[in-house]
Amino acid sequence: MVKARTNAGTRGVLRKKLFRDMGGSFMQFLAMFLLCALGTWVFTGLDAAWRMQDVTIESYIEDQNLADFWVQGSSFSKQDISRMRNVRGVSDLQARITLEADCPDLDGKVTAAVHAVQGKMTINTPVIREGEMLSPSDTRGCMVEEQFASAQGLEVGDTLTLEVNDVRYTFIVRALVLSPEYLLTVKDMSPDPATYGFVLLSAEALPAYPFTEAVIDLQDGADGDAAREAIEDAVPGAFVITQKTHSATVSAREYPRLFRNMSYLFPVLAYFVAILVVVTTISRMVDTQRTQMGTLKALGYTDRQIRRHYLSYALVPSLTGSAVGLVLAQFTLPQIIWRMVATNVRVPEVLMAPISPISWFMSALEVVVSLFICYRHVNRKLKETTAELLRPKPPKSGARIFLERITPLWNRFSFNTKMVARNIFRNKGRTFMSVIGLLFCNMLIICSFGLQESLPHFVEDYFSGTLAYDTYLELESGTEGTEAGYRARIDAETVDTVMDVAVTMESSANKRSALITVFPEDLTLIRLGEDHTVMDLPEDGLVLTVKMAEMMNVSAGDKITFTIAGDTDEIETFVAEIANINLGLNAYMGEAAWNRLHKGDFTPTAILVKNLTALGETQVDAMDEVTSVKHPASQQKQTLRILDSASMAFSVLSGVALGLAFVICYNMGLLNFTERTRDYATLKVLGYHQKEIRRLMMRENNVTAIIGVLAGILPGILLIKIILKMCEFESMVFVMYVTWPTVALSSLVSYLFATLIGAFLTRKVRSIDMVEALKSVE
Repeated sequence: MVKARTNAGTRGVLRKKLFRDMGGSFMQFLAMFLLCALGTWVFTGLDAAWRMQDVTIESYIEDQNLADFWVQGSSFSKQDISRMRNVRGVSDLQARITLEADCPDLDGKVTAAVHAVQGKMTINTPVIREGEMLSPSDTRGCMVEEQFASAQGLEVGDTLTLEVNDVRYTFIVRALVLSPEYLLTVKDMSPDPATYGFVLLSAEALPAYPFTEAVIDLQDGADGDAAREAIEDAVPGAFVITQKTHSATVSAREYPRLFRNMSYLFPVLAYFVAILVVVTTISRMVDTQRTQMGTLKALGYTDRQIRRHYLSYALVPSLTGSAVGLVLAQFTLPQIIWRMVATNVRVPEVLMAPISPISWFMSALEVVVSLFICYRHVNRKLKETTAELLRPKPPKSGARIFLERITPLWNRFSFNTKMVARNIFRNKGRTFMSVIGLLFCNMLIICSFGLQESLPHFVEDYFSGTLAYDTYLELESGTEGTEAGYRARIDAETVDTVMDVAVTMESSANKRSALITVFPEDLTLIRLGEDHTVMDLPEDGLVLTVKMAEMMNVSAGDKITFTIAGDTDEIETFVAEIANINLGLNAYMGEAAWNRLHKGDFTPTAILVKNLTALGETQVDAMDEVTSVKHPASQQKQTLRILDSASMAFSVLSGVALGLAFVICYNMGLLNFTERTRDYATLKVLGYHQKEIRRLMMRENNVTAIIGVLAGILPGILLIKIILKMCEFESMVFVMYVTWPTVALSSLVSYLFATLIGAFLTRKVRSIDMVEALKSVE
């Protein structure tokens, strides 16, 4: 019983000492807590964000049975449908009529994608948000996309008029729905329910129209490539779209992939910077406890008790910080980012993903590393005798530094400058950690600011540089117009035309749906050349965008084949050139190269207009063949809206970088001041005034700050390039664009953090206890 009381009393004394030490070094413990929390928060937060998006989207796709294939054609007969249904690996098939219709009774130029499905909707099953499922035999009812209905003021029971080929059909809204094939309802660049949505009908409501599309569900484990080839053989001329090329599905899946890639580098760097500073703080705090360790040993405390006591220095801030960061990350960052993603991606509910093993591991790693470093430092001290520990650690013997060997330079230095130089070079460990801390701070700040600057620039570069037109007029399929005729009919500064051809493109590495844009000889409003110059397209071969070439794994001179939609001939050609275009999975061909294929005359599918006059606007309004009017300026805004979630994530990274910079600068400055308290007290004894000592401190601080800031510039720029490459969308090449004002601003922020915190810490000179700082044990 006596021994138990003694142990309990020992634990009580050490616990009081721990609390007293934490109070005396409160800011250092707080800094370690914040660093652990911030490092864990940014990594586990981004990890939780992409996992939440992934589980939400993939669960929705699986639950509602998203189609594996969309097979499109001009008209499918019963025999075509039967042959596709009998292809090996096909589990289910639904034929449907797919077309676009105008909504004449709604305000503005509103269109809708219409799908009239044969039988019960078992593939791409809609989620009923309000109302009831449409019956296969219902010829009067329709189901309308929820967001589209909300934007148009439609409710269940209202009527909706659709106009197809100048024929109007009126339906009763039976339900408001979401559909897994419309994770993004996009006609142009981004969702806009005020102008575009989807409507679901029964095929019996449009008996005069042929089936133009079949959605197919494959059996589990079926060979998708073999099934696709079999379908193309069974129905020659059919255009097959897979989940990997279905635009809405691909775009929705880009978001979790983006944040997954983003969580691999910047957060990991921030995390390890935090750990580096934490373990440095712990080791240096343990070093300052040397005399107290000797006192505890002299009082009879065992090495085990002392070791356990000092391990609490690492355990308390690292464990609490990691736990707080882990919990906050699950309920803050994923929701913040999802709000931006949800402006584009439409799902019935958001599912929280469980904390991943990697998040648990990284949180635990922070604690384990802190304990390990602390354990090593404490053990090293405990190997010394009690008498050795009770004596202050003797200062290092003086030695000439490198600058002293350069006599002409050294002799020109003032006494104070020599003192600063000697202190910097003789305390290499402290100087190195200060420089490394500032290096990483500036690197992360430059990276975060540069990421935010790069995204808008590459979008503007495409829409304002590559595209020289300001109006895009889409023409109705089958229109027989000529470029000369449209130039005569439209009053504008410049009028050009292009022909878009849907194809299936194949290389030795990949096969996918694509669009070939054919240019007439004199087109000037799309600039594919370097520095936004007009490119003379070759008389043979294709010109691919950078991303298209990367997707097909081809380079200039490589062979490539394509099949035009609705045709059975496979055309073999080659890649003539790679255009430095950062947006889009496109291919381009000159009119001369098109004519070599003997696949029909050049027939415009779109008109490009620059500086349309008021008369020209009236003329365009009167053109019945114009189905839609688009403007690059609005498309640019829509593209930036798609990238809002990435911009939000980059803003979060900026906040993390600034937070880390502040905490690191303060923590390192406080540690340096604590370690040099005896030196500053000695200077006071030698007659230095407080202002003189503060100036010396600031000069030393400024030297390390400038070195650290300058050293972080190139790594920061390199980090931007790496992260942008890792976070690219499937159809976009993120190009690094960092201006020197941004680099200068980032460096200035890092430097100001260091100097302002240094200036604040220099005020602590007046509070130095001379007796406490200079006393020693004889």
